[in-house]
Amino acid sequence: MSRFVRTFKARKLFLDQLEVGNSISFAANAAGGTARVFKRWRDDDESFAKDWDEAEEAGTDFIEDAATTRALNKSDPLMAMILKARRPDKYDRGSKLELSGGIDVTGSKSKLLNRIARLQAAGQLSTGGENSESEVPEERSEEEKLLLPAPDTGVPERGRKRRAAEPGNRRKAAA
Repeated sequence: MSRFVRTFKARKLFLDQLEVGNSISFAANAAGGTARVFKRWRDDDESFAKDWDEAEEAGTDFIEDAATTRALNKSDPLMAMILKARRPDKYDRGSKLELSGGIDVTGSKSKLLNRIARLQAAGQLSTGGENSESEVPEERSEEEKLLLPAPDTGVPERGRKRRAAEPGNRRKAAA
């Protein structure tokens, strides 16, 4: 494995790839290195870090221009995702949920214990011995409570025997 040498040519190739919207990995590979090598170079060289930021910004502008052109011709969800990732402040405004204040859980434990006690008293929940696992039954809507289970007709759903067993069918059931 050869050792990567920081050269002006490698720097230019890398930055040129970022300027046209390519990923860091793609740009690093095109310049003969790896993303790790170029990230280390960025950490070591303030000028290179500045040029990197400018190249990424130019690449994002390039993608934005392409997205605008494509949006005029057709919808492209993938391009929208890329733009949301690169410029969330501009393209991802509505997808963030911000909460202010806190959630009051005062009395929640006692409410839960009271509910369990009522279910146990109604016989809908076992008292739960040491080895007993109990579950709180799911609440059913009024509509679900009125529904009856489907009747068991005893007739198989598929196959020749069902067709043969139907009245008026001339075929005999296979033995």
